[in-house]
Amino acid sequence: QSIPCVLQAAAPNRRRLAVNGCGPGEELGRLADVFPEARIEAFEPSAPMAKCAVDYVESLGLQARVTVYSHGLRDCDPTPKFDLVTSILVGHLIPDDGERLEYLRACTTRMREGAIALFVEMESMSRWQIDSHVQLALARGLPPERATRLRHRLLDEFHGLSPARSREIYDELGLEPMGEFFRSFGVVGSLLLCTSRRSTAET
Repeated sequence: QSIPCVLQAAAPNRRRLAVNGCGPGEELGRLADVFPEARIEAFEPSAPMAKCAVDYVESLGLQARVTVYSHGLRDCDPTPKFDLVTSILVGHLIPDDGERLEYLRACTTRMREGAIALFVEMESMSRWQIDSHVQLALARGLPPERATRLRHRLLDEFHGLSPARSREIYDELGLEPMGEFFRSFGVVGSLLLCTSRRSTAET
């Protein structure tokens, strides 16, 4: 619930929103409440998740101004038309082998100058931080076999960036950090301003 409050304060009166990796669509209703005049386009590469998001949007009666696509933002029109882009718990699933840069470039090339990006991602973590995640999950009732799976994912399947590497990418893409609004257990929420320095070439 903190994200709508942050956006109300930092990015009021936005009219064109892109939600990258919307999952089952729960955040779409909250964004529609915060931006009642906005057109929202949501992108979800998983077809079953996209179907859930469509059903959720229709259950709220928002289909006239919220559209869900069953593909990623990279596969849509590259025209810079959005004045707000969100990516929540998606980036750290993408390796930093060139693919992560292109994922973020897809966001910035579709943002107008002066647009705001809201990113929530896991940073790179030490072994003790990963173990802390697992211990917290166990304390909250996660079954041991699922905790083992969680530890494996944190070690081998998540691709958190260091703060220095994130800054390097943001600078290349012309994203100027506005500040963090959340930080806990390696998960960081940041706001960034799209400037005229952005690199628009996609590969």
